Amino acid sequence: MEAAQELIKNAIDVATIYNRVAFNFAESNMWLDSALVYSTLANQLYEKTYGRKRVPFLDTKALVFYKLGDYEQAYKTQKEALALYPKEREWDPNFVEYYYHLALYMYKYLKNEESLILMARCSFFGMEEATKMLDEIFSNENLPYTKSEIYKKSAEEYFRSTKQLEEARSIVALGWAKQNILMDDAYQLAKLSVEAINENTPVDQIATSYTTFGVINVLKGSYNEGIQNLLEAEKYSSPYNTDLYYHLGLAYEKIGDTINAYKTYLKGVLAFTPELIMERLKVLHQNMYSSGPTLEEVIRTEIEKIESFEVEKFVKPEGLEKVVLAELFTGSECRPCLAADYAYDKLIESFHTNTLGVLEYHLHIPAPDPMTNEDTEARAKFYGVNSTPTSIIEGTQRISAGGNKTIAKSRYEVFSMVIKKYLQKSPEASIKLDVKKIKNKINLSGVVKTTRKDVKDLKFFAVLAEEKVHYKGYNTVSEHRFVVRKILPERNGISFRNKKELNVKASVDLSKLQNELKDYLDNFEKKANRKLFKEKKYAIDENNLYMVSFVQDEETKEILQTNVLKIE
Repeated sequence: MEAAQELIKNAIDVATIYNRVAFNFAESNMWLDSALVYSTLANQLYEKTYGRKRVPFLDTKALVFYKLGDYEQAYKTQKEALALYPKEREWDPNFVEYYYHLALYMYKYLKNEESLILMARCSFFGMEEATKMLDEIFSNENLPYTKSEIYKKSAEEYFRSTKQLEEARSIVALGWAKQNILMDDAYQLAKLSVEAINENTPVDQIATSYTTFGVINVLKGSYNEGIQNLLEAEKYSSPYNTDLYYHLGLAYEKIGDTINAYKTYLKGVLAFTPELIMERLKVLHQNMYSSGPTLEEVIRTEIEKIESFEVEKFVKPEGLEKVVLAELFTGSECRPCLAADYAYDKLIESFHTNTLGVLEYHLHIPAPDPMTNEDTEARAKFYGVNSTPTSIIEGTQRISAGGNKTIAKSRYEVFSMVIKKYLQKSPEASIKLDVKKIKNKINLSGVVKTTRKDVKDLKFFAVLAEEKVHYKGYNTVSEHRFVVRKILPERNGISFRNKKELNVKASVDLSKLQNELKDYLDNFEKKANRKLFKEKKYAIDENNLYMVSFVQDEETKEILQTNVLKIE
């Protein structure tokens, strides 16, 4: 108690400290009356300071009520907290702990079926605590429904609520299988998810579907089938896929292939070091290489190798007319953007501009970025992007891209695979443009045509991008590529107006554009009432500019064709 009072006395953010003290008391089941006082003060102070309530603070207060045995207030407080979240967050596994608390308090207060269904959802989202609680409830109480019925009702509710059915099937199947729940049902769900894969299935979903099916096969003892599934998943997965590398290594061990088991576990610890994989890797290393380099030396050598990977120049096959568009939403202050930034640098190195157009939109995520502007924010809104990094290829393929530099090689390989797939498609539009720079002015003119019958949702965009901008933010990247400066003729694109041919004419004055960029950054600081940028990157190198133009379906987000021109 004295330590807590000293902490509060010296605190700058008093509301957060009040909340932390209350939480620690509740977790320790000590001084609960004081915990309630501190939690109430934390919530009051935060709301008074920021004009809104905060979910984690209310969650702490609900926990205190629960520990005090006041289940009604615990339930009502937790419900109040979660009402602050948008509805779709209810199905986001990242917030499962908050919803488990709601389920627990609801059950203690109301003893209803709804609370058990919610608890079962938390279980298949991977929360073992929810699984154990359900086991305890069904073991000790005589209920009018079985545990299996609750699990299935929860899954059916999830399937009805989501637009991403295959992703939902995979999540449920993996959650059940890893906790040995309804294994046969999990197998069938995973099988359905794999069978549903087609040419339009997002890359991340392909990885998830094959990972889930592979893990279940391994857990069922079908090791060769599991290996086949997991190797297919690896083509699309990031090194963060712990389930893949652990169960693939385990399957190799089960069939006596310790060399491939060792290699697989090693891959699984390069991006980070999950304890589950590291334990098995240490055992194999000791058994196989006890007299060689240490495991730490082996890991360090592998990391150095993949962080300095080289790429080959891609030669576009004759007859292919498609140019692919790769868009990256990033931020100079975004540390997890490292992998995506480096991977995109390698794409630029590998693919010529007659094959690939690259655009990088800087955003103020997680902190102010001096290369952000109104047009980059408008493009983020167009796609519904609210986090960085977000990589989008051909308008429809969102591929997870976050991570440290060790992840870059994996992301480059997946991006390249997707790009090469789209290059095989016939373009549904042609872009014939003439771009000239006269003094400080860039003039754009030309004709854009489409072969599509339905043109009502088609729009044309021309994006002025600076090929290299030098600036070093928190993520340590010092050279930013194809930085978006302006979208022409209008930031939301121009419509084909129900015609198959569009005559384009636009211009931009670079001096005026620089002033616009500067004004935007100045106003952004003015709203915050403090200095936000160590350097404002509004100056444009007029000898370092490209025009990347494309035709896009506003409804489906598909890119029909792209064109890249160096501005001379």
